Amino acid sequence: MSIEDYAPRTAEMIETCKSHNGAQPGDPDKLAQALIAIIGQDEPPLRLVAGADAIDATEGKANELLARARLTRSRRQPHIRRHQRLNRRGYANAVREVLGVSEELKLLFGSSFGYADEAAASYSYAGGRAPSTECATFHE
Repeated sequence: MSIEDYAPRTAEMIETCKSHNGAQPGDPDKLAQALIAIIGQDEPPLRLVAGADAIDATEGKANELLARARLTRSRRQPHIRRHQRLNRRGYANAVREVLGVSEELKLLFGSSFGYADEAAASYSYAGGRAPSTECATFHE
């Protein structure tokens, strides 16, 4: 597709935006005052949630994230909590301690979840790979 291919859709979007201009809910003067006040702060917030609809959406998302966090915490096993305490010194040190890995060895961590995107350019890379049994030690 080229830029010209998007022209009809872009024109439609521009007209939609023009039709909404000046008809938005809320008080633009209050928003302007809030923005001016924020600009003058030494440490302004990273995000501004303005308007009842935005506040409702933000609270909904925050509640969803909090519910996920509670669920994750409820499913943790005791050994994971121990690893978290060890993480204060760094993940590599925690793994060394739990598995008894010498300081002389380098540790490499990686994990991947999801499905392969066969259309992605990176998927077409066919580099040589040694079997994992030749280059890794697995601990259970």
